[in-house]
Amino acid sequence: MKLMGLLMVGLLVAGPAAAQEEDLAAAETFEEKVLGQADMILEGGEFVEEAEADEPQASQWVWGEVEAVDPQAGTLVIKHIEYETSEEVTKTVSVDDKTVFQGVLGLAELETGTHVTIDYKDKDGRCVADIIEVETGRAP
Repeated sequence: MKLMGLLMVGLLVAGPAAAQEEDLAAAETFEEKVLGQADMILEGGEFVEEAEADEPQASQWVWGEVEAVDPQAGTLVIKHIEYETSEEVTKTVSVDDKTVFQGVLGLAELETGTHVTIDYKDKDGRCVADIIEVETGRAP
């Protein structure tokens, strides 16, 4: 009978302790999930990394020769040397209402053969120009 009493006391003490450990583990998991989403924001019904949503894209630049201009589409194609491969490649660059032009008034004034430096950012899979600067002193 004493043995039975000791077993019951052990279960009474161990039972709540085990339950507390499970509750603690569940709370830590919940806390990890909540804290893990603290740097996320709700966008379109889904959590996305805050850095992805708010972090400004780093500007890149390219120097080369204008190969084609399409003012209606708001794009130009620039021929340049790819830094990593040293190969001649082309890049299509879009302009928007925030693009600043230096040396010309706008995309319609750019001529093929003109050398330009373009500061751009990747936005939605497109290269969008921040600044297009026409090199002076070079004939097209």
